Amino acid sequence: MEKTIDLQDLFNPLKRRFFLIIATGLLAVGVTWVINHYYFVPTYRASTELVVNSATATENGRTVTADAYSGVQLINTYTDILRSPAILNIVSEELNLSESGEELRESVTVTNETDSQVMTLKVTNEDPDLACDIANTTARVFQEEIDGILNVNNVSILAEATHALAVGPTSIFNMTTAFIVGAIAGIGMAFLLDYLDKTVKTERDIEKLLGVPVLGAIPGVKNWNGK
Repeated sequence: MEKTIDLQDLFNPLKRRFFLIIATGLLAVGVTWVINHYYFVPTYRASTELVVNSATATENGRTVTADAYSGVQLINTYTDILRSPAILNIVSEELNLSESGEELRESVTVTNETDSQVMTLKVTNEDPDLACDIANTTARVFQEEIDGILNVNNVSILAEATHALAVGPTSIFNMTTAFIVGAIAGIGMAFLLDYLDKTVKTERDIEKLLGVPVLGAIPGVKNWNGK
């Protein structure tokens, strides 16, 4: 005779240990909050935009358009120069940062859309105001120094960084995820405890244990004759 799975048998352990599941989820939330509050430092990202125009170069005292220095072709080169110590060392000195240009490089990224002459400079830092200062200073220093490095003057600042957005660990997302993971762990514990529990609790348990049907049951009576 084939055994059939009754959905009630699956849900009964969850109903009996509902508070265990909730408690496990809340415990995970509490642990996550402590970790976020005491061990994770929030980080912020500020961005500024630069536009690369058709480059101009100086030849024999005359300013001419340099076809070889077209904006899109120079994007990759400009990206490397932006994140180079030649630029970031000056930024570090102007802002009196403890990091060197090489160390500052880790927090600076440059992105560019395909076939676009606009570069987006992004700076990540634990201080939102400092992230804006570094982004704006880097853009300005790059604009000033690029003429001496490549003998061209074709970079304009399109938009300065005015505020930084939080990009570090978000407490709401982390704690929501922790609750879900904790609840799943609680469900697993509920099924495990139910599997290890061999006590008889219901008529169905008697039927499953003895293999015979239950003909009748005497219900419990509360508050009868004052007992």
